[in-house]
Amino acid sequence: MTFTRPFSRLAAVGLTALMSLAMSGNSFAQSGLRIGAGSALASPFALNLQANVPFATIQKAGETLTLAGRADAAIVPGTTPAVGASLMMLGSEEHVLQPYLAIGAGLSFTGAGVLLTGYGTTGMHFSIAGNWGGFTEAQFSKSEFSSSLRLALGATYTFR
Repeated sequence: MTFTRPFSRLAAVGLTALMSLAMSGNSFAQSGLRIGAGSALASPFALNLQANVPFATIQKAGETLTLAGRADAAIVPGTTPAVGASLMMLGSEEHVLQPYLAIGAGLSFTGAGVLLTGYGTTGMHFSIAGNWGGFTEAQFSKSEFSSSLRLALGATYTFR
């Protein structure tokens, strides 16, 4: 499905609203803003930038589940950038490994307009030292024209 420029403006407003909602949440002070950069493990090279903003926590049976908004930007040399927003569920930060799941939508900017893509992500965040961490993830995406599986590895920094 290809959309026109007014749709891309609407998507930008929606992404801004999602991030504003996330910033006002009660769990921001607990988990903090996490930014990261990673790369796909296969060709073509792609640089992925991300920001995770927690907005709610759920405590159950001694475990904490965090809900967060995630904004993504992908840069592949020779193409136009793509952006996305997703809703994440993250496991407890109290463990060495923090699993997460996300579902979202992205926009790719092409010569013919804007291409909408749906995607799901699963991954594992791990602490390295202090506020520094790393992640490994798999992402499946589906658009009108193609589907793909991306494996990525990257580094993160959490502002607490």
